[in-house]
Amino acid sequence: MKRKYFAFKIGIIFTIVSLLLSLTFVVPIFSVLPATAVEILASGLVDKNPYSNVGKLAIFILVTILLLFFFVIFKVIKNEAKRHSDKSGFEILFIMSIFYFIIHPLGFYFYWGVFLNFESDGQLIFSAVDSFPYSSLSFMVLGLFIDKIWERNLIQ
Repeated sequence: MKRKYFAFKIGIIFTIVSLLLSLTFVVPIFSVLPATAVEILASGLVDKNPYSNVGKLAIFILVTILLLFFFVIFKVIKNEAKRHSDKSGFEILFIMSIFYFIIHPLGFYFYWGVFLNFESDGQLIFSAVDSFPYSSLSFMVLGLFIDKIWERNLIQ
């Protein structure tokens, strides 16, 4: 294996960039906006009173999407490791980019539930700035996950 911990290194870069982008206050807000579709779906499926029902279902939907994403990348990386001797930087960047739009909204909804008890007001979207640094750390974990799957399947 030519590039040991390559995905982890890309994960560190994504973490650093995300942490720096959290200083802009604008990027974190736009990063969680795609999850409004999930929230709209959740609000149509459960009783909106109390609104925490919508937040809990949104978390459930996002966790389900995350688990499906992990399953798919597990299969893809496993197959790629058996066919190639090295990882593609483009593939890892693509995986991390998709992960970006799953993990930041999920981090926002967890933050909303844990720290704000799903209370909603006009300033709620600004909580994305507070949750962004926490969810940014997950890119390193994803990088390690990719590297470990790759190494384990390269040996077999």
